[in-house]
Amino acid sequence: MSKYSDIKLYATVSVSGTIVAKIDNQGGVETTDEALGKSLMSLLISDMNGTNGPNLAQARAEQISKLLGGSIVKADTALTQLQFSTFSNTNQTERVVNYEAMKQDPIYHHTQNLLENIEKIKQQRQNFLSQRQ
Repeated sequence: MSKYSDIKLYATVSVSGTIVAKIDNQGGVETTDEALGKSLMSLLISDMNGTNGPNLAQARAEQISKLLGGSIVKADTALTQLQFSTFSNTNQTERVVNYEAMKQDPIYHHTQNLLENIEKIKQQRQNFLSQRQ
């Protein structure tokens, strides 16, 4: 995933020389403090005209900077909204689950055996309880 431009860093917000938030090209925000992150969640705008991307990233960076009295530093990996739209369209890939390959995985067989054992135990428990009544 790290090779996709749309999730690379758009900007950072610093307060007194310390980075307090990182915003990616999609507009996703990562904070250095969990409490700060939780408080920002309810304050930050959720989209820009129904979309995400660099426009949202910029707006969120500005919001955080204003709220905390910080400064914004745009990253070298920051995209424009047009670039983001172009990359996002080319990065869309259909995700397909290969069930046959999954069933060949030894962990799949182990998991299936565990599930079968759980069902047997449930049945044994039910039989035991019914005999006690």
